[in-house]
Amino acid sequence: MEPKAASAAVKRLAEIRERTARWWHEAGLEVPLFGHRGAGDFHENSEETMKAVGKRQGSAITMWVWHGTSDDSLKEIEGEGFDVSMSHERNFFGQGIYFAVNSSKADLYAGPEERRHRKCSARMSQLLCLVFLGQREKCEEPEKGKSGPEEGNDSVEGLTLVEGGVLDHTEFVLYDRRLAIPVLRVSYKHADRCVCARCSFDSK
Repeated sequence: MEPKAASAAVKRLAEIRERTARWWHEAGLEVPLFGHRGAGDFHENSEETMKAVGKRQGSAITMWVWHGTSDDSLKEIEGEGFDVSMSHERNFFGQGIYFAVNSSKADLYAGPEERRHRKCSARMSQLLCLVFLGQREKCEEPEKGKSGPEEGNDSVEGLTLVEGGVLDHTEFVLYDRRLAIPVLRVSYKHADRCVCARCSFDSK
């Protein structure tokens, strides 16, 4: 990617970040921008991401996706960004950073670890992230122990049941921390009478 194009992309990312925050604020949602990152830090992180994408022959397919995690891990991501080593090789597609298209899926991993996949009345958070997927290796079956996509690919896409896979909802996995930018933290609580999959689990 040419320096001029990378600079324009970085500027565009910053604009998207600020505009999205305004939209959500106007809607009355609690979505603070990452307070630990000043404009310079965000710019530097984006430059690093663009360099990584540029090395992948410009295959910069981008998406807005959700990342749900424990309260402790959230603090670490806010301070240092994503860390692949925090993931476990026994995960569905190995040691990577997992993202969901649906916030309801990311919700299952948000909040206290002891309440993961269980009804939780506490306030929790998800991260709205901008990710660079590039060429995707599409996986129908779990591949635990996987440490990266097959050669020629930049990320992994877990396929859903209707696509011949085993997942209820699409998920993406990155193995390079530079390809994911956490942009917004979304804080929320489930309603007392919530009937979502997570809140209904304990009653089954």
